This record gives sequence, structure tokens and C-alpha cells, in this order.
Amino acid sequence: MERKYQELAGGYSYCKLRVGLTVRNPQGREVYFQPGDCEFAILETIAALEEYADISADRQNVMADIALGDYFS
Repeated sequence: MERKYQELAGGYSYCKLRVGLTVRNPQGREVYFQPGDCEFAILETIAALEEYADISADRQNVMADIALGDYFS
């Protein structure tokens, strides 16, 4: 089954799964978030990033890197 990813700033994307959530970085690496606290926290982060649609794309990209980049280090 092919996953349908929602695009985020900075080349990041995410996919809600039946159980959990996957976030993909611009290089194609993926991180899985388990249901519960981990999934809730990343969904809050994604919602916060989506609230910044009115700022420049460059700033959105920087904010996405700050908020999501550490998950891929």
C-alpha cells in the first residue's frame, strides 16, 4: 500500500498511519512516531508549523529544520 504524504515546509512531509505517524526529511529518511505521547507531540509541532503559512518560504523552511531536524540527527 502506497503512503500518502502531506507536504510541510523545508521539504519535510508526514503521513498519518493507522497506528502512529511517519515524518520524512528532505533526504528521504523517515522517523516513525508511536501512538500516544510521541505522536501527539509531533502532531502539535506539525500544526504549529502549518500556522506560519503567512511568513516567507525561507523562514518556514528554517522553522521546519529547527522543529524537525533533530529527529533525524
